[in-house]
Amino acid sequence: MAIGQSLAKRARSGGTLSRFAPVLVAIALLLKPSTSRADDWITGTGGHATHDGLSAEHGPTANQILWDQCPHISEYGGFAPVIGAGLVVSSRPDQNPDIPHGSWIVAQDLDTGSEVWSVQLPINFPDSWGSRVLAIRDGHIYATRAGNSNSEYVYALGPADGSILWQSEDLIDSYGTEAPSFTADGDLIVGNFASILRIRATDGTTAWQVPRQCLSSGGCEASVFGDRAYSLTGVPIDGFFHLVVNVYDVATGALLYGSSDLRREETFGINQIGVFVGADGTVYAPLANNTPGDALVSLTDTGSALTENWRVPMAYVPFATFATGPDNSVYSFSTEDEVIRIDPASGNVLNTSLPIPWDGGAFTPHLAIDARGRVFLSNGAGYVGALYALDPDLKGRWQDSILYAGTGGPAIGARGTLVVEGFGTTVRAYRTPFSGDVPLRVDAHTNSSTSSNGNGVLEAGETVLVEPSWENGTDADASLFSTASNLNGPGDGAYAVDDPAAEYGTIPAGGSATCFDATETCPRMTVGIPSARPATHWDAVFLETSSVGPVHFWTLHVGGSFDDVPSSSLYYPFVETILHNGITAGCGGAAYCPNASVKRAQMAVFLLRSRHGQNFVPPPATGSVFDDVPAGSFAADWIEELAAEGVTGGCSQSPSLYCPDAPVTRAQMAVFLLKMEHGKRFVPAPCSGLFADVSCPDGFAADWIETLAAEGVTAGCGNADYCPDAPSTRGQMAAFLARAFGLRLYGP
Repeated sequence: MAIGQSLAKRARSGGTLSRFAPVLVAIALLLKPSTSRADDWITGTGGHATHDGLSAEHGPTANQILWDQCPHISEYGGFAPVIGAGLVVSSRPDQNPDIPHGSWIVAQDLDTGSEVWSVQLPINFPDSWGSRVLAIRDGHIYATRAGNSNSEYVYALGPADGSILWQSEDLIDSYGTEAPSFTADGDLIVGNFASILRIRATDGTTAWQVPRQCLSSGGCEASVFGDRAYSLTGVPIDGFFHLVVNVYDVATGALLYGSSDLRREETFGINQIGVFVGADGTVYAPLANNTPGDALVSLTDTGSALTENWRVPMAYVPFATFATGPDNSVYSFSTEDEVIRIDPASGNVLNTSLPIPWDGGAFTPHLAIDARGRVFLSNGAGYVGALYALDPDLKGRWQDSILYAGTGGPAIGARGTLVVEGFGTTVRAYRTPFSGDVPLRVDAHTNSSTSSNGNGVLEAGETVLVEPSWENGTDADASLFSTASNLNGPGDGAYAVDDPAAEYGTIPAGGSATCFDATETCPRMTVGIPSARPATHWDAVFLETSSVGPVHFWTLHVGGSFDDVPSSSLYYPFVETILHNGITAGCGGAAYCPNASVKRAQMAVFLLRSRHGQNFVPPPATGSVFDDVPAGSFAADWIEELAAEGVTGGCSQSPSLYCPDAPVTRAQMAVFLLKMEHGKRFVPAPCSGLFADVSCPDGFAADWIETLAAEGVTAGCGNADYCPDAPSTRGQMAAFLARAFGLRLYGP
């Protein structure tokens, strides 16, 4: 189900003590002596050497659990798992407070969840901490007992049985939420408090170790991109430490150069997050220490310096992870605990999620993004711990409860397997090998066997081609065919599957196919004309059984819903689409009233349902936001939620009015749509004078109007005009909503 409204969040604590482990966060004050993309999730933080959270795999399309088990209990939630060599390897501290003797490293089969082995590392020192997995690569599983400001060895374990292959020459003191990075040939780059070192993967010897000063646990790890390593460092200037990103040569460890002071004038606190690097080489430094200057900073490596591109304010999120999408979009967290999608070029916020619920302590969200740009988020919370699946534009898809998720993922591994850890025995894997989670085409093509108008909408009395699509989420090409059956629906009309066969050919690994495009062999179905339309919103359903195992129930909307919107109308497919998506049921009886003006009160309902789904329910209105919208009045709940999400400030500030009965002009519609689609922080591109009747740059909403046109939502009202002052009609509104929010008439 989609994400619901935000829960009330408790006040943040002023400190930074982790709620998932009884450890003291240490702050050192004195100086002390292109990566290839893999299908595995080799590091606990961000998946691989760049720590950017982007996977080449296709993650699950539904909360379909593959397995949910672990033989070792975790007393206080999960730590980030790693995935590789057909294994999920996790850290399970099952005895608290005796962490050294009660913690285990557990390897489970990626496909079944069965235990392959579990081990405890040697205890070498009185302050040795729990056994903890670090990473997995090239047949080695890396682990340590460092993690509580103590120093310990790194061990390479064999994936077959967890046996020790080597012990590192030198000690590390990386924190429990940190992971190493890797050079191109597989050597480890580990960030310590007082140094960065390169450990040879062949035997654990130290290739180099260079001094540096990390300022707080959780912020010491390095990220590798190409032949450079990037890490946060404290530089003493005028008796104070200043936070910079330093750049190191991975071959020699030489310090090459660094950024300017990232905190600028803001007071420095503890910064328990490391840097990450996008696929284009952009370096991102999260600054989060619970001060007004908290921000995500984008830096360009020119080859001789790091120059700042932009900084975007963000929430206080110690131990969190960030991510970049396949289009280089950057995902961070707003000061209001939302996920935000950032334009990597400008720093503008492109999309904003609903607020993410969490409870107590600090907000510690973790992100992973799959090859389609879909976002998977663990909120890191305790009793309201959850995994969220979001579209690339941060619209909610589904969620699942994960009690005390902590920093326990998500991680995306081979065959699109997504793994999250939690409290107790929870190590949960999700997988969707084959999915019908792609658009469905209906009546898009005609042939001699069909009887329809080919307008893309099924109407009663037609025999149409139904064209499902399937996605192959596995790592191997697959031949797929299917059979349709059980077409049925309401009313006394006939429902018939005239030809059940669909053939998709061979679908490549990670690819998708539509039966018509692949072979032109698709099911043919008929919906008869009933004595009376059974409902304004009329859906039929059928079952598709595939040759590879999964079955899928498809929904077929039957058009002709409103007497005043015939199939010949320009707005017909859009009106049918917003009806099917629960945005509106019309204006009464069998009428839609396409030429009627849209009122501002109605618009609040239309916008929120389009963005958040037809099941979204806003919180009750208080009646204190707008003087002309008392609690209990029409759409009051929706109007106040629209204001709460920053989409509108009303029609007057003094007095505070919303003007619920006023029509929405086309200019206002542009602002409403884009703010609802992208979020309140969205800034449209400057106008260029696209429409003759929209003055640029001083015309009201000129930037918004042209951005709406650039997104393909509108082409204006004709003759190179936009008609900004004209009221928006319900017909126009249907087209605006369907296009802006990508609403589908057929498909999931």
